[in-house]
Amino acid sequence: MAVYATPDELAEFLAPDPAPPGAARLLARASRDVDGALLCTRYAVDDTTGVATDPKTAAAIKEATLEQAAWRVANGEADGISAPAGSAAIGSVNVTRPAPGTAGSGTVGRLGEQAAEVLRLAGLTGHAPRSNPFEYEDGVEYW
Repeated sequence: MAVYATPDELAEFLAPDPAPPGAARLLARASRDVDGALLCTRYAVDDTTGVATDPKTAAAIKEATLEQAAWRVANGEADGISAPAGSAAIGSVNVTRPAPGTAGSGTVGRLGEQAAEVLRLAGLTGHAPRSNPFEYEDGVEYW
């Protein structure tokens, strides 16, 4: 599995806040979340790295990964593991945290809204499943 951003890139993206401890693990999990959103998307990848060969596609996937990691940090999930729904009450004050992927949690499926929006705007979502590779004129197989 490819990891689409580096801890240094995450630190730059989150600045002036620092990258959390375990940034490499967080980015690996954020990359996996992005991969899950791209299951039905076809684009050429480098056989060695697994990264998109088209610079615009690669940039969108990297940005979505950084947004996903930032979403996890902002939601107290810097370890990269989705927190379960929970609630607490103190006197007359009740606080409820929705489960990831539910209404009001700022997610689209398993992605934070901003990560999903980056992929949507790049034309990388909303594709129907295909079981056969499709070959373009340049001879590159797209899945």
